[in-house]
Amino acid sequence: MADRIRQLRRLLRQGRSSTGRVAAFAGRGTRGLQYLWHLLIWSRISAGRSGLLPIELPPEVLRRKGIETPPPHLQVVGHAQATTFERGFAEVYALLFANLQQADLLSPTRHAIPGPAFRGVYLWDSAFIAQIWRWWDAEVAAEVLRAVIDLRDGDRLQHVVTEFHQSRYTQPPLIGWALLEVINALPKDQARSLLETTYEPLRRYQAWLDANRQLADGLYFWAHPYESGVENAPRFSNTDESALRDTRTIAAPDFSSYVVLQLDALAKMARRLDQAAEAAAFEAKAAVLRARIDEQLWDVWKARAGR
Repeated sequence: MADRIRQLRRLLRQGRSSTGRVAAFAGRGTRGLQYLWHLLIWSRISAGRSGLLPIELPPEVLRRKGIETPPPHLQVVGHAQATTFERGFAEVYALLFANLQQADLLSPTRHAIPGPAFRGVYLWDSAFIAQIWRWWDAEVAAEVLRAVIDLRDGDRLQHVVTEFHQSRYTQPPLIGWALLEVINALPKDQARSLLETTYEPLRRYQAWLDANRQLADGLYFWAHPYESGVENAPRFSNTDESALRDTRTIAAPDFSSYVVLQLDALAKMARRLDQAAEAAAFEAKAAVLRARIDEQLWDVWKARAGR
């Protein structure tokens, strides 16, 4: 059975469309079945919002997704809105659980979706989602990040992947930073295993960025506004996104800064793996890029003047 599932995943990977609007229509049968089960979870969240019931996830519900421990709990004492804070905190983790997907034809590991309307594995969403999961279940956090790496296209980590669709783009390179945070929350043996299996794909991803997203001056550019994750902004488009700006010749301060963060993470990962030479190379490259950002993308006088 496991071999058949792997074969189906390979077929899906080969058949995914990277253009058009296939993703808007594909996979509706599978999603419909998943939706029916998630009605139970969403009904609990809705009841909690209205104050009819406390927002809680019984052990039998948690076990459906392999979760053995209850979510973190917030207790507020001596505040007029204590109940509101407690319910809001509980809702965060209920939503986190609702958006966790079990291993399926898309991914061999559990993976996270940003919400019901976005049923795919997104690069930078997964990086942030994993940071919340690590306080509840660090193993789930690790799987959420592994899914992004497992679904890479060659050496490129993809912007988004669904059952029948994959993106031509990437997104802010935050998986290295996110992985380090999760690794620090795992038991030593699990942390080492995760480090050993993810370092090389991330090292190759950085090389891909250097070859495909780096300008001649050493800074980085977005190939498309959607890569930034914040495309609905004046520097990228008009208000309804009907006219998108060509960003391929524009040095992006955010992208370049994300790369510094990734280089720092890769250096730390390399040192933990006793790859001193590679660690030193990443550290040196990060230092050069920091200096280039300060030199070309930062004006201290305008910053002081608030302009």
